[in-house]
Amino acid sequence: MIYLYKIICFLLTFLFVSCASNRHVEKQEVLNLDFIELTTPFEIIILDYNPAGCSCGVRSCASNTIGKTIIDNDTIRVLSLCNNDTTYQLGERVKVIPTEKPNFHVLIAQYWLNEDKKPYIPEIQKNTQKTIYGKLIKL
Repeated sequence: MIYLYKIICFLLTFLFVSCASNRHVEKQEVLNLDFIELTTPFEIIILDYNPAGCSCGVRSCASNTIGKTIIDNDTIRVLSLCNNDTTYQLGERVKVIPTEKPNFHVLIAQYWLNEDKKPYIPEIQKNTQKTIYGKLIKL
């Protein structure tokens, strides 16, 4: 029975460590997300796109898209749950259907890797604060 308890503890520890895997940026820069509420679908032109880092299951991940809105030319970040689609292109026009912010923790890319494999945050990611959750629809 003690052996089974040790195995369960080991598996739970491994699960929590793997879910919390997070690379460090030297100055601990993080994205500044300002969540806003939108309910009406709208279209954007993709300026930056990073697919979700995992398939949803034990943990939840979201893609991180920066886009310029078609109507008012505003820059916005769209987090899309479980979206690990890699076929979105910069400059592509997509429809965004706003969704509610989940009440659980969601992992999103907080940094990128340059050619030297060093983490950094692109300027467009640093400068875009308006954030919503939404579903991306190809047009």
